[in-house]
Parts: sequence; structure tokens; C-alpha cells
Amino acid sequence: MSLAAKEGPRSFTITPHDHGGVIIVVGYILMTWTLLCFMIRLYNRFAMRSSLGLDDFACGIATVCITRV
Repeated sequence: MSLAAKEGPRSFTITPHDHGGVIIVVGYILMTWTLLCFMIRLYNRFAMRSSLGLDDFACGIATVCITRV
């Protein structure tokens, strides 16, 4: 049985005129990438024993804002 043959309600269907499902998937992938990059950035800062700067706080605020949407 293929995935296209399943019946029932769908949360985000993809039709020729509605690409909402693709947008949701891409959004989740990019949000995960953002969180991963921010965590690696923080890990590198703490591993080098350097202090956090204004750019780190700005990145942190932006990460919180984008994940709260």
C-alpha cells in the first residue's frame, strides 16, 4: 500500500494550488538547523573558555523569537 493510497483527513495536503505541507516541513527543518547551529556556537564559546558577547545574546534572542512562533 503506497502512502498516496491512504484515506482519511490530512492536516496539510499538497495540491497543485496549495503547498502548505511543504512549507511546514521546510520550516521545521530550518528551525532545527537554527537550534543546532546555536547550540554548536554556545558549545564552542564554552569550550574555548571565552565570554559571551553582544552577538551571542543577539543570536540567543533571535533563536528564542523564531522558535516561539
